[in-house]
Amino acid sequence: MLPTVKREPLDEDTAGACYHQLGSSDVTAGIWFAMGGDIHSTNERLHCIKEALGTPSAFQGAARELLEWCGDPRAFQKVFEQNLIGCLTVISQVSQKQGFDLDLGYRILAVCAAQREKFSPKSASLLSVWCEDLGRLLLLRHQKARNGDSTADTQPAEPSKMHQTLQKTLPAGAQR
Repeated sequence: MLPTVKREPLDEDTAGACYHQLGSSDVTAGIWFAMGGDIHSTNERLHCIKEALGTPSAFQGAARELLEWCGDPRAFQKVFEQNLIGCLTVISQVSQKQGFDLDLGYRILAVCAAQREKFSPKSASLLSVWCEDLGRLLLLRHQKARNGDSTADTQPAEPSKMHQTLQKTLPAGAQR
């Protein structure tokens, strides 16, 4: 296992600079370059993406790059799990906020959830909860839009209650 390096959070300007350091002309240039390099470079790139995901101005580009990267089976190697889960944690926390993208956040979580068996049990469990939470928010948003209530707040009051509600409504075989 690689040693863990403690990193201080970056401010928005530093996160943007970190995100763009490996090539902004092609959204996926950075992570693909790093993936073709070594494990350390790829993990550093994931750290930059994680920081960028926390800022509204950089979220779209970072999220699209991460989505593209997660389309490659190499993304789910154990050596990347800690940094990938770090990115997914940020996505689960900010996607529903103003200035971010709930649909894109959910799409990334769903792509990763499809590879759930490649994650540690703890990470797989977190991923399941995040998918359920964001999926419920999307469902509520679409229901409210269908009912003509476009100004309704889609922020969850209590994610733990949402999870319990989903568990009750899922078929027995789908609950884990």
